[in-house]
Amino acid sequence: MTASPDENQDLFWALRGGGGNFGIVLEFTLRLRPVDEVVGGMIFYALEDAPEILRALNTWEAPQEAGVLAAFLAAPPFLPEPGLPVFVIAACWVSGEQDLAWLRGLGTPLADLVGPTTFAVLQHTNDAQAAPTPYRMRHHLGGPLTESLIETLTGFGAEPSSPGNLILLASLGGAIAGVGPSETAYFHRNAAWCLEIAASWPEGVASEPHVTWVDALWQATRDWSVGAEVNHLAEEGVPLAYGDNLARLTELKRKWDPENVFHLNQNVSPA
Repeated sequence: MTASPDENQDLFWALRGGGGNFGIVLEFTLRLRPVDEVVGGMIFYALEDAPEILRALNTWEAPQEAGVLAAFLAAPPFLPEPGLPVFVIAACWVSGEQDLAWLRGLGTPLADLVGPTTFAVLQHTNDAQAAPTPYRMRHHLGGPLTESLIETLTGFGAEPSSPGNLILLASLGGAIAGVGPSETAYFHRNAAWCLEIAASWPEGVASEPHVTWVDALWQATRDWSVGAEVNHLAEEGVPLAYGDNLARLTELKRKWDPENVFHLNQNVSPA
């Protein structure tokens, strides 16, 4: 069976955001774009610079060629106080004018690793974090950064339960927002930021303080949230991810999978 803009259009709509609820995709056509050399990398800052930089990022109208992440994490070994909390910007320009002077004018960097590289090399920057470990993660999609949110993130970032903890903000908008909320099953096109809250800790160590840290920060930032991505859901349930698109997804589930064969997922029930 084929789903496309011209064939089984309703299934094609559901698959773009509905995940594994509607079958197993064996083959798909993907439009690629040539990308070789880029400008990207990370800039590390002292924790006290975080509020100023987050306010600046919040007002920056980033071009579609640029992607920016901000994070609270443990300082790597090459910084003066490894293991202690620091603030980081990770940026990448795939083409176009690279506004590095503006970026480098923020705060007082502890280390600036942004420079020419290749897209492939940049994708392997954090491969060392792939080692198996106990892990807890929660997530929000949200609007513009508020003073309350910035204060909360900075406070929790200063007191992680483990050096393996991470608070990550990924800027959205751009091409994501260029598609309407009802044009595909993915609903939250107007979200400005993706917030990921994670803790990891060694095997054999009690999990409770780390799970509590993640859940407490997730709870403290709920007022800012507008929803969630389905692949980041924990116990919240699919309505938070699909919003106004859930009713149509439920109808299509009844049509394409009335017995709920594909249910080992963030499930859209046909009932």
